[in-house]
Amino acid sequence: MDIESFSLVERARIHAALGDPARLAIVDALTLGDASPGEIAHTLAMPTNLVAHHVKVLADAGLVVRGRSEGDRRRIYLRLRPAALSALTPPPLAGAHRVVFVCTHNSARSQLAAALWRQRANGDAASAGTRPAPRVHPRALAVAHRHALDLDPAGTAHVD
Repeated sequence: MDIESFSLVERARIHAALGDPARLAIVDALTLGDASPGEIAHTLAMPTNLVAHHVKVLADAGLVVRGRSEGDRRRIYLRLRPAALSALTPPPLAGAHRVVFVCTHNSARSQLAAALWRQRANGDAASAGTRPAPRVHPRALAVAHRHALDLDPAGTAHVD
Protein backbone atom coordinates (compact mmCIF):
# COMPACT_ATOMS: atom_id res chain seq x y z
CA MET A 1 0.00 0.00 0.00
CA ASP A 2 1.50 3.35 -0.96
CA ILE A 3 1.65 6.43 1.27
CA GLU A 4 -1.42 8.10 -0.29
CA SER A 5 -3.56 4.99 0.14
CA PHE A 6 -2.42 4.68 3.75
CA SER A 7 -3.40 8.31 4.28
CA LEU A 8 -6.82 7.61 2.79
CA VAL A 9 -7.31 4.60 5.06
CA GLU A 10 -6.29 6.57 8.14
CA ARG A 11 -8.51 9.52 7.22
CA ALA A 12 -11.46 7.19 6.51
CA ARG A 13 -11.01 5.53 9.92
CA ILE A 14 -11.06 8.91 11.66
CA HIS A 15 -14.11 10.05 9.66
CA ALA A 16 -15.89 6.80 10.55
CA ALA A 17 -15.17 7.31 14.23
CA LEU A 18 -16.52 10.85 14.04
CA GLY A 19 -19.60 9.69 12.12
CA ASP A 20 -21.53 8.93 15.30
CA PRO A 21 -23.15 11.99 16.95
CA ALA A 22 -22.19 10.82 20.46
CA ARG A 23 -18.52 10.44 19.50
CA LEU A 24 -18.52 13.80 17.79
CA ALA A 25 -20.01 15.32 20.96
CA ILE A 26 -17.21 13.74 23.02
CA VAL A 27 -14.59 15.20 20.66
CA ASP A 28 -16.31 18.58 20.86
CA ALA A 29 -16.25 18.40 24.66
CA LEU A 30 -12.55 17.52 24.65
CA THR A 31 -11.70 20.52 22.47
CA LEU A 32 -12.25 22.57 25.63
CA GLY A 33 -9.63 20.56 27.53
CA ASP A 34 -8.91 17.24 29.20
CA ALA A 35 -11.79 15.54 31.03
CA SER A 36 -12.44 12.33 32.89
CA PRO A 37 -14.89 9.82 31.41
CA GLY A 38 -17.23 10.61 34.31
CA GLU A 39 -17.12 14.32 33.50
CA ILE A 40 -17.88 13.57 29.86
CA ALA A 41 -20.80 11.33 30.90
CA HIS A 42 -22.18 14.06 33.15
CA THR A 43 -21.70 16.83 30.58
CA LEU A 44 -23.35 14.84 27.79
CA ALA A 45 -25.97 13.14 30.01
CA MET A 46 -24.77 9.77 28.76
CA PRO A 47 -24.37 6.50 30.70
CA THR A 48 -20.74 5.80 31.64
CA ASN A 49 -20.73 2.41 29.91
CA LEU A 50 -21.78 4.11 26.65
CA VAL A 51 -19.07 6.75 27.12
CA ALA A 52 -16.54 3.93 27.61
CA HIS A 53 -17.63 2.30 24.36
CA HIS A 54 -17.37 5.54 22.38
CA VAL A 55 -14.03 6.46 23.96
CA LYS A 56 -12.65 3.06 22.92
CA VAL A 57 -13.70 3.70 19.31
CA LEU A 58 -12.15 7.19 19.39
CA ALA A 59 -8.95 5.85 20.97
CA ASP A 60 -8.71 3.05 18.39
CA ALA A 61 -8.99 5.70 15.66
CA GLY A 62 -6.17 7.65 17.31
CA LEU A 63 -8.32 10.67 18.18
CA VAL A 64 -8.24 10.36 21.97
CA VAL A 65 -5.58 9.22 24.43
CA ARG A 66 -6.03 8.20 28.04
CA GLY A 67 -3.66 9.37 30.75
CA ARG A 68 -3.46 9.19 34.53
CA SER A 69 -3.75 12.28 36.68
CA GLU A 70 -0.46 13.81 37.68
CA GLY A 71 -1.67 14.30 41.24
CA ASP A 72 -2.32 10.80 42.57
CA ARG A 73 -2.11 8.76 39.34
CA ARG A 74 -5.51 7.15 40.15
CA ARG A 75 -7.89 9.10 37.97
CA ILE A 76 -7.99 8.63 34.19
CA TYR A 77 -8.30 11.65 31.93
CA LEU A 78 -9.08 11.80 28.23
CA ARG A 79 -7.15 14.08 25.93
CA LEU A 80 -7.83 14.94 22.31
CA ARG A 81 -4.97 14.42 19.85
CA PRO A 82 -5.06 17.51 17.59
CA ALA A 83 -2.59 15.85 15.21
CA ALA A 84 -5.22 13.20 14.45
CA LEU A 85 -7.72 15.89 13.49
CA SER A 86 -5.15 17.57 11.26
CA ALA A 87 -4.73 14.22 9.48
CA LEU A 88 -8.22 14.80 8.06
CA THR A 89 -6.76 17.40 5.73
CA PRO A 90 -6.55 15.94 2.23
CA PRO A 91 -3.23 15.85 0.40
CA PRO A 92 -2.26 18.86 -1.74
CA LEU A 93 -4.28 19.33 -4.90
CA ALA A 94 -2.57 18.99 -8.25
CA GLY A 95 -3.40 19.63 -11.88
CA ALA A 96 -4.81 23.17 -11.94
CA HIS A 97 -2.23 25.71 -13.07
CA ARG A 98 -4.12 28.91 -12.30
CA VAL A 99 -7.39 29.53 -10.49
CA VAL A 100 -9.44 32.73 -10.19
CA PHE A 101 -11.89 33.19 -7.31
CA VAL A 102 -14.60 35.79 -7.94
CA CYS A 103 -17.11 37.33 -5.53
CA THR A 104 -18.98 40.62 -5.38
CA HIS A 105 -16.70 42.93 -3.37
CA ASN A 106 -13.40 41.02 -3.45
CA SER A 107 -12.86 42.01 0.17
CA ALA A 108 -13.03 38.69 2.03
CA ARG A 109 -14.34 35.44 0.50
CA SER A 110 -12.44 35.40 -2.76
CA GLN A 111 -9.33 36.77 -1.04
CA LEU A 112 -9.36 33.99 1.55
CA ALA A 113 -10.16 31.34 -1.05
CA ALA A 114 -7.20 32.42 -3.21
CA ALA A 115 -4.88 32.45 -0.21
CA LEU A 116 -6.05 28.97 0.82
CA TRP A 117 -5.57 27.71 -2.74
CA ARG A 118 -2.03 29.09 -2.90
CA GLN A 119 -1.21 27.47 0.44
CA ARG A 120 -2.82 24.06 -0.23
CA ALA A 121 -2.15 23.58 -3.93
CA ASN A 122 1.10 25.53 -4.17
CA GLY A 123 -0.42 26.96 -7.32
CA ASP A 124 -1.11 30.37 -8.74
CA ALA A 125 -4.40 31.94 -7.67
CA ALA A 126 -6.05 35.31 -8.14
CA SER A 127 -9.17 36.91 -6.74
CA ALA A 128 -11.47 39.53 -8.17
CA GLY A 129 -14.87 41.13 -7.66
CA THR A 130 -17.71 42.44 -9.77
CA ARG A 131 -17.89 45.57 -7.55
CA PRO A 132 -14.56 45.55 -5.68
CA ALA A 133 -14.26 47.24 -2.31
CA PRO A 134 -11.51 49.81 -1.73
CA ARG A 135 -9.69 47.42 0.62
CA VAL A 136 -9.79 43.93 2.08
CA HIS A 137 -12.12 43.72 5.09
CA PRO A 138 -10.25 43.97 8.44
CA ARG A 139 -11.91 40.81 9.78
CA ALA A 140 -10.76 38.88 6.71
CA LEU A 141 -7.23 40.11 7.42
CA ALA A 142 -7.55 38.99 11.05
CA VAL A 143 -8.76 35.52 9.99
CA ALA A 144 -5.94 35.26 7.46
CA HIS A 145 -3.38 36.23 10.09
CA ARG A 146 -4.78 33.65 12.55
CA HIS A 147 -4.41 30.92 9.93
CA ALA A 148 -1.05 32.09 8.53
CA LEU A 149 -2.53 33.06 5.16
CA ASP A 150 -0.93 35.77 3.05
CA LEU A 151 -3.36 38.59 2.14
CA ASP A 152 -2.56 42.01 0.69
CA PRO A 153 -4.67 44.56 2.68
CA ALA A 154 -5.16 46.80 -0.37
CA GLY A 155 -5.25 43.99 -2.93
CA THR A 156 -8.76 44.14 -4.37
CA ALA A 157 -9.31 43.88 -8.12
CA HIS A 158 -12.13 44.11 -10.66
CA VAL A 159 -13.01 40.94 -12.54
CA ASP A 160 -12.16 42.64 -15.86
